[in-house]
Amino acid sequence: MVRRDPRLEAIFGQPIHDPRKYLREILGLMARGKAAGWHEDPEKRKLLLLRRNVHKQHRELRDACIFACLMRQALGPEYMVAPVREQSHPADVFFLWDEEGSQRFCPVQMKELPPGYLNKTARLDAQLRTIAADPPTPDTVVAIYLNRRGRLGEFPVPAGLKLAALWIFGSTTVDSTNWILIGDLLAEHKRWDFPLGL
Repeated sequence: MVRRDPRLEAIFGQPIHDPRKYLREILGLMARGKAAGWHEDPEKRKLLLLRRNVHKQHRELRDACIFACLMRQALGPEYMVAPVREQSHPADVFFLWDEEGSQRFCPVQMKELPPGYLNKTARLDAQLRTIAADPPTPDTVVAIYLNRRGRLGEFPVPAGLKLAALWIFGSTTVDSTNWILIGDLLAEHKRWDFPLGL
């Protein structure tokens, strides 16, 4: 696990989050809101699901923490997550981890294939073409959250995509207890199926 170092937080200009702790807190708040009936009121449901524009950074941080938990199970390192301070930066968060006694980090851009009730026509292949048309920096990892149910189908990865890595993840159950992680789509990719691991 990355050591909590105030100097690192000063460098990134944001708090550094333990993804499992962050998710336990945010998912606990969401469960309490649902128990209070917030999911039945359209405006409160937006708040509960972090769907207001003012909550975009919180939603991206939540999704990044989910991705970090899945990556920890697939690849091993304990990742920490630091939101990006500058809106103009191509990444949304930084992942930090320890490797052989050294602290490492990489920029991660979060994307989402939104639920059908928000955008019925959104498709994964179209999103991949958009990323190819306007890619972030070559050292950036792109993670796409499949926030909808159904079969994945075919999705050709555009040739020549210059990224550090490309991953896809999403829940396979209505209660979000089981997840898939697929990647790196720019290399010989694998698929993992497992619980979130909180």
